[in-house]
Amino acid sequence: MTIDAASLLAEATKAIEAEATLSSAEERSVAGWTPVDIASLLAEGLEDLETTVLARTDGFKLFYPGKLNGVFGESGSMKSWLALLAAVQEIQGGRRVIYIDYEDSPRAILRRLALFGLTHAQLKRHFVYLGPDAPITDAAKASLKKLIEDTPKEEPFSLVVIDAVTEIMAAHGWRVNDAEDGAKFYDQIGKWFARLGPAVVTIDHVSKSKEEGGNSPLGNQHKKSGIDGAMYRIEPKEWGGKGRHGKSNIVNYKDRQGTVDGDTARHKVIGSFNVKSDPTTFAVEAWIDKPGGTVMADEPATGGTKDKTSVSESLVKAMFNHAKNLQMKLPNGFSKTMLVNSSNEEVVPKRKAVTGGNSAKHAAVDILIAGGYLASQGGKLKIAKEYKTSTDRWASENGLG
Repeated sequence: MTIDAASLLAEATKAIEAEATLSSAEERSVAGWTPVDIASLLAEGLEDLETTVLARTDGFKLFYPGKLNGVFGESGSMKSWLALLAAVQEIQGGRRVIYIDYEDSPRAILRRLALFGLTHAQLKRHFVYLGPDAPITDAAKASLKKLIEDTPKEEPFSLVVIDAVTEIMAAHGWRVNDAEDGAKFYDQIGKWFARLGPAVVTIDHVSKSKEEGGNSPLGNQHKKSGIDGAMYRIEPKEWGGKGRHGKSNIVNYKDRQGTVDGDTARHKVIGSFNVKSDPTTFAVEAWIDKPGGTVMADEPATGGTKDKTSVSESLVKAMFNHAKNLQMKLPNGFSKTMLVNSSNEEVVPKRKAVTGGNSAKHAAVDILIAGGYLASQGGKLKIAKEYKTSTDRWASENGLG
């Protein structure tokens, strides 16, 4: 007999109504003041917790099980697609996923998952969609807890996605900029799911300052401090869409457990995220490559302040054009320092080859390297492919380039 995830949830809801259980608050109080079993922890070992969800093409994974993880980014950065890729990988591996959606519709999410190639049978058995329009209750939590705990061990719930933090907080009457309300969200929803075992991934908007060069999730500092897994900033590089190939960088923003930092240093790119849509069928391929850990332009400076240097497409293109000119003089290649220093030389009195500060120029070169426009050969940089701005690409795609 085949039992799908929706049927399990319905059965769990009915069963829970007949059971007398401790209140949610009482459960947390008892669990919180119960001594930790030190002997068991020592027997298990004290190594860093390994990541188990959302694999790069080299096999390294980004999210921790039983922990609260997060992604945030501006509109169009493909952060929801990233969470869906994690869901697809888990479902294809025979595991189950819960998707809590305050932003879209079940039809839209199911269509995206189908474009990844998931079958109706896989979706019915391994995917649970929740589109709540009210705060979560103790009865709902008890039902979900029973669903997760009663699932066969060979097909566990390994991932819970919450899309998005701002909306779910608003639905509960919690203020995004209030530290106490942020703590309520983490304790009553985010970490509550994580304590049941799955990797929990929250999707969040970027603060208004991000549009002006900032790099933080929307709301108060507690949003960052409440993450006990890993958190990533998603930086769009090439806009995607139907029939297009979108690209974003995944930046290591926070790692509480140590495994992610061991792979890629903080505030460096840990993955190059690709979403490629077939121009005819719109079928989706998505993957994450490991780049060189390139420093981002808005990396926080030493001491916790933010480097306000912004890198425009025009500066990146200017540095690329300067690299082309330099390669004509130095066909065997050149160093990054040589490229930046030569861009400061005056081509005419009081006019540099490329205007701009050195920090911005170094960041622009990093972007060119990360994007594969400049490649290192024998320790020297050379042009690898042509760089085009978003305007150049639009013109080319519309027959104007």
